[in-house]
Amino acid sequence: MHKRSYQFVFYLIVSITAAACASNQKHEPNQAMRKFFDEVLRRELETNRGPLVRHVLKGQVYYLMLASCCDKHDYLFDAQGSHVCAPSGGFSGQGDGKCPRLREAMSQSKGERIPNPFYKP
Repeated sequence: MHKRSYQFVFYLIVSITAAACASNQKHEPNQAMRKFFDEVLRRELETNRGPLVRHVLKGQVYYLMLASCCDKHDYLFDAQGSHVCAPSGGFSGQGDGKCPRLREAMSQSKGERIPNPFYKP
């Protein structure tokens, strides 16, 4: 595993723990963790030098960031760079299960590899 991958996992765990401990309300940790997770993925998208796979599904543009290695999710972002779901990858290869319709549509569409339009060196 690359040093960057270890750093990503470390920061993710530390931040999720901190977000969960910082709240006293029952539903707030879930919202805080979701917001933090989305921000971490956004940063990962912006620092990813590799190409993305662009899909146009039902008139909407989506970008798939492929995992660098084994058993990691492939993350799907909308045209604005907001995290949508993980349609593939992971231990099962089936993603996170949060967007089965998009996963099915992607399997029938021809994606195009393009330079990452969100990359910020």
